[in-house]
Parts: sequence; C-alpha cells; structure tokens
Amino acid sequence: MTSDAASSLTGLDPVERMVTALLVGDIARYDRAIARLEALKARSLTRLAGIAHASGERSPNRDGIDYARRAMAADIAAATHTHPVAAKHAMEDAETLTLRFPATFDALASGTISAKHARVITDAGGALHPDARAAFDSATVPVAETMTPGELSRVAKKRAAEMADLSPRERHQRARERRFVSITDLDDGMSALRMNGPSLELHAVYDRLTRLAKTVKHDRAGVREQYRRTVGHGVGAECVVEGCACRDVRGSRAAGDVAAGGGDAAADGTVPETSTGGARAGALTPEAVTAATDHRSLDQLRTDLFIDLLLGAEPTGHDLHRAGTTETLTHIRAEVQITIPATMILDPDDGTAWLDAGTLISPDTARHLAGASPGWDRLFYRPGTGIVEHIDHYRPTAWQKRALIGRDLTCRFPGCTTPARRTDIDHTHAFAEGGRTTMSNLACLCEAHHVMKHQSDWQMKQLDDGVIEWTSPSGAVYETEPPSRVYFREEPTVEPNPASSPWGPAPARAEDRPDPPPWISD
Repeated sequence: MTSDAASSLTGLDPVERMVTALLVGDIARYDRAIARLEALKARSLTRLAGIAHASGERSPNRDGIDYARRAMAADIAAATHTHPVAAKHAMEDAETLTLRFPATFDALASGTISAKHARVITDAGGALHPDARAAFDSATVPVAETMTPGELSRVAKKRAAEMADLSPRERHQRARERRFVSITDLDDGMSALRMNGPSLELHAVYDRLTRLAKTVKHDRAGVREQYRRTVGHGVGAECVVEGCACRDVRGSRAAGDVAAGGGDAAADGTVPETSTGGARAGALTPEAVTAATDHRSLDQLRTDLFIDLLLGAEPTGHDLHRAGTTETLTHIRAEVQITIPATMILDPDDGTAWLDAGTLISPDTARHLAGASPGWDRLFYRPGTGIVEHIDHYRPTAWQKRALIGRDLTCRFPGCTTPARRTDIDHTHAFAEGGRTTMSNLACLCEAHHVMKHQSDWQMKQLDDGVIEWTSPSGAVYETEPPSRVYFREEPTVEPNPASSPWGPAPARAEDRPDPPPWISD
C-alpha cells in the first residue's frame, strides 16, 4: 500500500519558488500594463468617434453622421486588420466607457481592473437612467477590484436590476427588440448557430426538440429489442453461431430483399409474431435494420431534428409581421455557393470544398450536393497564381456575375466577410463617368461598404488581376487581392522539421528571462 506521505507532492525547491514568484509578479504587472493600454486605446477611439461625428454634422446629407462614423470605423479596421463592423462596435463601446462610466474608465486606466471587468460593468449598467448609472458606476468599481469578471457579472446584473427605473416587463420588451440569430464558423467543417430570443419561446423550442429526440431514441430502443428477439442477440454483436438468423437478415438486406414478410411489418417498424410465438427474421425491413444501428445521443438528435425542421418545414409565424405584401416566406429557399474541386468528385480525400465565405464543408456533403445539382459552374484558373480566368455553364447566363462571385468570394473591403452572392456588383470607375462593365472594373461590395464608398472620402482603384487599392480618408493605402487567389494558388510543399519548436527554447533560469519593456512598471 502506498502511504499518503509517499504519494503527496514534494513541493517547489527554493529556486523554483523564487522563479515562480518572479514570473507570477511579472504576469500581474503585464496585466496592469495591458489594462492601462486598453484605456489609452478607448480614449483614442472616443476621440476618433468625436472627429467623425463633427465631420458628419457638417454634411448636408441627413445621414451624414452615420456615413462619417462608418468611414472612420473602416479606417480603423483597415489599419488594425479587423472586421469593419467589429471596429464600429469597438468605437461605440469606447464612447460608452469613457463618456458614461468615468469611474470604471479611471479604474481601467490605473490598472486596478481589466477590460473584461469594464465590459461587465458597462453591459450591466448601460440601460440605467444617467443618475442611477452614475451611482452604479462609482459603487461597482470597488467591488470589481476584488472579483473575477464572472463573479462580478452576477453582482453587477443584480445591482443594475435593483436600480433600474424600468419594470421587468419594460426591460424584457426592450431586450426582446435586440433578438438575433448569428453563425460562427468552427473547425473541421462545423459551425455554431446562436439564437438570442425570448426565454419562453426558446425554452419551448428546446423542450420540443428534446421530446422529439427522446421519441426517436425510444423508437430505436424498441427496434433494437425487436432485432434481439428476432435473431437472438443485439445488433452489431459478433456472432459465431452457425445458421444464426442474423446472417439471413444481413444477407437479404445486402441483396435488397429483406422484407420477405412484405406488408406484414407494421408502420412503426415492429414485427408481428408467428403462430409459434416467435418473430420471423425475414419480416425485418431494411429501414428497421438500419434504425437498430442508430445510437445517436440526445444532443446529436436535437441538432439533426432542428436542422430538419428549419430546412424542411413551412414557416407560419410570418403572418404576424407581414408588411402588406402578397409574397410569403414559403417561396424562400436556402441558398449557398459551394466551390468543389473536380478532384474531390473522384476522390473525397483529395482537395477541400468550401462555402463562399471560406468555410470548409464536409467532403461527403460536397459530393452529395455535386451529384444532386441541376447545373454546374466551372471555374478555370491559373494553378500557379490562383487567378480565375473565366467560368462557363451548361445554360447561358450572366457569366460576369458568376465570375465575380468566384473571384471575389466576399465583399472586397479589407476585413469584410459578407459573401459575394449577397453583395452589390459595383463599377470601380463609375459607369456614368465612362467606366466599362468589365471584370477589371467590377467588384463585389456589401451594401454598407457600397454606400460608404459613395458617401465618404474613401477612394477605390482596381489594379491588375483584380487587386483593389483602397485609400482611407486619413491617406493610408491598403491593397487587397481577390480571396480566390489564396484558395486556388498551389503552395509549395514544405517537409516539417520535427526537431524545431515553434516556441523556441524555454529559459531554464530566472536570470535568462527577458527584461520587460521599459514602459511597463508597477
């Protein structure tokens, strides 16, 4: 038997203890420095927002302020390699922090709270009346300095609810107006669909999916039990008994002649008993045998059923929100553009297939869609550079539009990921000013950046091979090449070196640690 003393940790030796104390202290100092930099960044974003607002007020356009703020956000996004919408939100969040929560901003600037703490406070107290917000701001900061952001969130939300001048019904109505559905691309051909909506309805949706999933699981369990009673053992079990009925089931299923009992099987997949009280193996239908192998979890079933219901059922709730049109949502079908290399049609393990926004999809899904597609777009490109030359199609169509979608994939403003199929096709050099409708003068721009191009000082010029040159109002120049060139370009193969490490050698002694930058101090 191993004693507790022998199995316990021996602890740190004096050198390890000293190095640990130094490194932990460094991390704490770096976090304080990061917080101070976040405050400086928020102050700069707020000043830029003020400049944009003042510029927009001077515009005769009634939407001048909005256009000016969009243009400023785009300038920030291009310089920081972020999405323009994210830059716009960052600018708005900075204004909220610096102008409406001064105590929280001061705490961030001094490094006593982090940017996550500040975000918790501004989110919780953003809807409060100015007087209540000021009291909430000053009273919550001392608490934030002693808590994690997760702990602070519960406290801040409770305090804000107690200080709110709106009733719970009014707060719910305001929150309901912010309902949304969003999608986030993950790895390995997967994505996460997120819905923000009224709790009652979403819990009802989740409950219905759960009930449907449990019904399917109960049905599958019944079929597996019927299979066991029919053949004498569970589905999938290794059988060594000579003449076992499972061999007849597998053999007849493979031959497409499982249902020897024909219509004797009930609609729910159950099998009638014979006059001797047993069940006939031949009465198991191919569907029943397949169902017996279904071992999906509740989570997997909920997901599959949710997709089935959304893509297969007709909507009914839209009647409450129609705006005087005779068109109904039943005429709308899901539409995505998928690029599938020809090599993948022959071999599912050769090549990658992706959506127009660059999201990889399952090779099996791509091959299935290719087989069921009524028509094909074929992209011809230069393997060395990935430049799309042209596209042909079986039926005559607007080839330029398809070629642009194939070339651009997304909106061509730096950082924007709006799929090209949902964008406007814009003449870089205006048609009214002599611009031609050619591939070298056309580009895909989403509605927001199409409007921004015409309503702000952003300048756009198209270079060779679809490269776009953007010049911001502040004079910065950004070049963006067509995303398709990244996808189609054949990169050289590099053999990995197992001896190399991306992290480099780790310092073994305290004195080997690099000194912190001179601008970081306690």
